[in-house]
Order: sequence, then C-alpha cells, then structure tokens
Amino acid sequence: MARSALPVREHDPREEADWFQRLPEHAKEEFRERWRVVAGRTEQQIDRRRSTEVRYLVEGVMLFALLEFLFIGLSVTRLLLLMVPGLALGWICHKIRANRWRYVVVALPLYFAVYGIFGLFAIVHFIVFVCVAAGLGLSHELQRADGTEG
Repeated sequence: MARSALPVREHDPREEADWFQRLPEHAKEEFRERWRVVAGRTEQQIDRRRSTEVRYLVEGVMLFALLEFLFIGLSVTRLLLLMVPGLALGWICHKIRANRWRYVVVALPLYFAVYGIFGLFAIVHFIVFVCVAAGLGLSHELQRADGTEG
C-alpha cells in the first residue's frame, strides 16, 4: 500500500460548531486553510520569541565579558562572576522589550553593582559600556520595527 504524501490533519474543535457544519465544502476548506496558516504563524512567533530571548541573554553576558576582556583581561573566575549580571541584564531587557534607552537604564545599575564590587571604575570603560548597551538596544528596536524580532 502506498502512503499518502499529505500531512495528517488534527481535528479542530471549531469544526463541530453548527455554523461550520452549515457551510458548503469549499468554504469549510477555506476556513481550515486559514486556521492552519494562523497556527503556523503562532509557531513561528514562539520560535522567534525563544531565539530573541536567547539572543538577549547571550548579549548580556557578552557585554560584560567582552568589555572586561578588552580592558582588563579575563580569568575564568571573573567570567563566571560576570555571567550572573549578564544573564540578569538579558533576562530583564527581554521581559521589558528594551529599546536603546531602556537597555542603558537597566544596564547602568548592574554596571555600578559589578564594578563597585570589583573596585574598578574607568571613565573610558564606562563610556564604551554605555555606547555598546545603547547599540544593542537600538538593534532590538530596529528589529522590532521591521518585524524580524519576536
């Protein structure tokens, strides 16, 4: 026996409604197709949202770790310590859908907390940190504007 190339369609509970049952067959197929398209969009939106969240988390860690590496050098211990505020920055910014200004506003208290603990505050490091944070927020803002970010 040959197997059908068509995907197995799950039963949609909306097909049981009286209004749907009264429709002609071609109209029922149109509704089914629309519902499949909407379900596909929802899955795409979920996938985009997940990838965006991962991107925020990685950017948060990289913001702290790369700047630390460029200005001071990075030990394994310090990298592990910087992952915590980096992940916190990414998580918070994802939840509030940070734009360029919100990203900086969230990043600054974390910056002062981290570098207050490490006893380091260099003006050049601070300026680069703020500029990179604003750039990351702007990139998310632009992606939301063109619809590529979930």
